[in-house]
Amino acid sequence: MDDKLFEQRMQKLKKSYEHIPTISSSERILQQLKEQEKPVKKRVLLQFPYVASFIGVLLIGGFLAIQLLSQINLNSGEQTPTENRENQPITEADIETAINETRGYYERRVDELIDKLGFEDVEQYGFVQEAKIVVEKFEERKSYESQAELTNYMERVKEIITSRVSMPHEEYKLMKKAVDNGEAISDSQLYGYIDKLDMLHEQFYEQWIKMYQSNQYTMTDIESYLEELNTGNIKNGNQDYIELTKTLTAYGYYFFNDGEGTINFAPNYLKIHNQLEKSLKEDAKVYLKIKSEKKALSDGALAINHDELGERLLEIEDFVLNNPSSPKVDEFKVQYRLYIDFYLKGTNNTLLVSDNGKIKDEVKINFETLITENEYSETAKIVEGFYNKLKENQFTLTNELREQEIEVSKMLKPNPEEYAIEKNLLPITKEMAAKYEDFKNKGDITIFNDGFAGLNSIDLTVARIYMYAIEKGDFETAYRLSYNGANSKLPEKEAFIKEMQKSPVNYQALSNEVIKVRSIYEQNGEDIEHILIKENEDTVSFRMKQENGFPKVEYNPLS
Repeated sequence: MDDKLFEQRMQKLKKSYEHIPTISSSERILQQLKEQEKPVKKRVLLQFPYVASFIGVLLIGGFLAIQLLSQINLNSGEQTPTENRENQPITEADIETAINETRGYYERRVDELIDKLGFEDVEQYGFVQEAKIVVEKFEERKSYESQAELTNYMERVKEIITSRVSMPHEEYKLMKKAVDNGEAISDSQLYGYIDKLDMLHEQFYEQWIKMYQSNQYTMTDIESYLEELNTGNIKNGNQDYIELTKTLTAYGYYFFNDGEGTINFAPNYLKIHNQLEKSLKEDAKVYLKIKSEKKALSDGALAINHDELGERLLEIEDFVLNNPSSPKVDEFKVQYRLYIDFYLKGTNNTLLVSDNGKIKDEVKINFETLITENEYSETAKIVEGFYNKLKENQFTLTNELREQEIEVSKMLKPNPEEYAIEKNLLPITKEMAAKYEDFKNKGDITIFNDGFAGLNSIDLTVARIYMYAIEKGDFETAYRLSYNGANSKLPEKEAFIKEMQKSPVNYQALSNEVIKVRSIYEQNGEDIEHILIKENEDTVSFRMKQENGFPKVEYNPLS
């Protein structure tokens, strides 16, 4: 990759690191279920390898319920009519009735979500997939010990559907209810809500950026404008725009200055912290506190003081080392890797040196204070190592030191370290869906020349639309998006379609697992490789090639 392209991609990373979306961690599924004691608090994050364990935990919940009923009977000395009914043998008809009721409830919730989002492919979202998989596993179960066990299992599945197949503010309302009832909110519930906001951001951003650009003329001072947006007091602009700003706030977002005159939005971590604090675990409180702090970088300059940046580094280190199994650890490791570079070397628009090239006195003092007051921390060790090298050079930040890679301990190092962005593969956005339909009808590849909202490059957009076409069973469109240039192994269209019909790739399952995408460009950009990074840090390669100046998908692109 040439220097210019590398710099462009690093700038994108620096611009987006403050509001990196996150995807649910499958490891917290079992923990969530173990933590639950009351149905209202239930939330499950389910991935394929964990289905059997999940069902086992649900069974344990059923057995505990039966034990409780037995205990009540012993205490009262008699059995109620309800208890008699719950202990009756289960028939196939009982199970079928429960399955139909649960499936019907799931499908009604999906239809409602489609109406609310105005988007047909809501089932491709990870949070809906979680509920769908739970429903499918419930349908596979064919025997129960008692009516109580069947009812217990069905109610838990319906609670998962209620929470997951919902708009963000609806799920948040359930957590607020738990707070009002004095109940604990698990990390899984909290992070699941934030994940939902992150997954939906891409769709909402397409709508937002177009309206914002057409109403931007009403803004005179960006800070005052942000306050109007976040308090719901915006008055200038067309009615649709004003309503959208209020809707996004109601969903749980806040607006912030994204630099260069652009306003973006992200989960309102401060509001979440303040409203749910008394029901959260300590690590979740710390996570929200760090995420709600002022952005560290804006327009290539530090937006906080140098010493505050040092404090932020220590906060992140403390969270990472004390919560190694948290699903948010890798997100903070990425932030740490960027922050430590800013702290030691400055940024393009925030220099740590004077005109003579020497480190400023106040910066030198900050280094020394951090080292002295936090001598046993990993951050202090890193800073001390860099400080000693500066000292050897009479505290001049030489070009050699600027270019030197900062060594971060294994405990704080993101994995993989290479540039990657958090990205949903499926569903595609409304804008992409429109491009898909246009290309399907006209076959004009040049429609992908236009820019796309957010962090979607043209090649990644084509890749996602290809996956979407496969999932839709539209193999003809997938074929037309396939590379057929020099050295292509693409078969004839009829053979390709027959092959796909017989054994299509399950891109939905892949999307459920992938949390990041790292793109590699070789041969002057002619060869493209998207590294799809899964939750467990396994990777899958998705290969593309340029054909007549447009990116297309290689035949059998996955490896």
